[in-house]
Amino acid sequence: MLSPTKYLLNWMSSHGYTFPKVTFQRPYLISFEGKSEPGNSVEDISELAFFGRLQKRKGLHYFANAAKRLSRLYPKIFSRPITLSFLGKQYHIEEGSVLEYIKENLDDMNFELMILSNLDSEEVQSRCIYMLYSR
Repeated sequence: MLSPTKYLLNWMSSHGYTFPKVTFQRPYLISFEGKSEPGNSVEDISELAFFGRLQKRKGLHYFANAAKRLSRLYPKIFSRPITLSFLGKQYHIEEGSVLEYIKENLDDMNFELMILSNLDSEEVQSRCIYMLYSR
């Protein structure tokens, strides 16, 4: 069995699902044309985007933690402000407001936060080089 997230595997397990012996967790990775064009290197990154419902079960906390980890691993790239965009419908989470959760978890980082709830998937895809899909 293949799952795009550990969260989904844990959720299924907690709801009584049984898995085959061979079970993997691999995110869906889809690349878009243009990724190898000049100007599209790691040093050129100016924005990281999360696209999906803004809730933990869609990987919001994994995205926030990954952004923090990247900023520590690549301090030269992240020495300038990088925009973290959250593109999706806002939900309440266990901790309360999803906006407060995002701000509190990323407050001490050199990120500019942008939250947009009104873009469709075509508009989002036109902004991105890579997307990880969650279903």
